[in-house]
Amino acid sequence: MFGLTMSTASAGIICFSVMFAVMFFAFGQMGNLLFGHSVYMYSSMITTMETLFAMMLGSFEFEPLRQTNEILGPIFFLSYIVTMFFILSNMFITLISDAFADVNSTPADETGDDDTQLADFMIYKLKVFLASVGVGGGGGGKKVNIPEASTGRCK
Repeated sequence: MFGLTMSTASAGIICFSVMFAVMFFAFGQMGNLLFGHSVYMYSSMITTMETLFAMMLGSFEFEPLRQTNEILGPIFFLSYIVTMFFILSNMFITLISDAFADVNSTPADETGDDDTQLADFMIYKLKVFLASVGVGGGGGGKKVNIPEASTGRCK
């Protein structure tokens, strides 16, 4: 189910990743230009990107931005948080949930993915293991009779 969901959402995720990278680097360049001369966390592009990534995860220091520029500091901070955290993370969640809804609405026989696939795979592997150690069915090394439908591979 997870693999099918991710493959369904792959085109959207690729487009989202490009958009995310453009926005992230744009905010990185802006932060470096606005605060790089006076705030160590923004002194180079690498430290700026690290700071912005940490800010996206909730670890940030607002005071150095405000002290450097009382107008642009808060504007930069709020626009970054609103854009990257609220808007883009919600877009990503929407991509995944829409793909999951599409996969969930498709009948199992069309996708080849049913609820018993994992159980069939586990039973197949258990039979192969038991046959290789000589348990069940008598005599070691005998081949296990597996129905044609079970290939032993996850789809």
